[in-house]
Amino acid sequence: MSQSVRPTLATILAALCVAVLPGWCQNRTQPAAAEQPPAEPNPAAVPAVTGKAVAFTTMGKVDKALLDRVVRHVGAVMWCPTRVLAGQKKPANLSEAAAKELAGLIGQDNICLLALANLPDKKDSRNAVFASHGVAMLNVASLKPSATTGKDAAESYARRVEKESVRLVAMLLGVDPCPMPLCALRLTKDEEGLDAKGRNACPPCQGKIEKTLRGKGVKLTIDPPDQPAPVGTPQGRGRSEACRGRRKVEGRRWEVEGRAPQVRPA
Repeated sequence: MSQSVRPTLATILAALCVAVLPGWCQNRTQPAAAEQPPAEPNPAAVPAVTGKAVAFTTMGKVDKALLDRVVRHVGAVMWCPTRVLAGQKKPANLSEAAAKELAGLIGQDNICLLALANLPDKKDSRNAVFASHGVAMLNVASLKPSATTGKDAAESYARRVEKESVRLVAMLLGVDPCPMPLCALRLTKDEEGLDAKGRNACPPCQGKIEKTLRGKGVKLTIDPPDQPAPVGTPQGRGRSEACRGRRKVEGRRWEVEGRAPQVRPA
């Protein structure tokens, strides 16, 4: 290498040291900034709706992220608008007296109310349905897995709450429990059965749910926005052409635990 090039390289290296080393030394001497915890999901983030909807509330200390997940799941699998009401005080039990008190929150725009309650000292009491008051209560503490731990336990817990929430809302709509092992409306006696069933209703039960919601004046999210909600049979006959066309595009996802989602054609 020629002598004329060496001063040029030395000059470049010196300039780089002057520019880079001060900042590098500062980063080495100063402690790293503490990472900010992720923002906690807020149930208020559930989009506001107008008109009739299925309402949700909490009784006692219930995780906001869990409430937000359940509200979104029920609205997604039932095609219905959902609304979150203000949380209530912790109940002594899942009694009719508590249901009567909750019934006063329903109002004209809510067709029914599901309350997620946290009663860790009453894990034997899973839920209570008072159809005459339009209120159901679910003790989320009774659904926590007893064996698994870690992320698997947290996900299993959330899925259990989703499944039972779908079942209870369906019962408030007058849809009977389903004998199909994979339907969310199936009654289960143990954790194995609860974990094995799906998170949404089977096609026949879903058809009943949709028909009942429309009969109560609920505008389903699959209905065309510029037309009144069509009244169809449980099997889907009687829907408008626009509605049927949308269902052909979107299909009907019927999720089953441990299996690939099934698609129900329009």
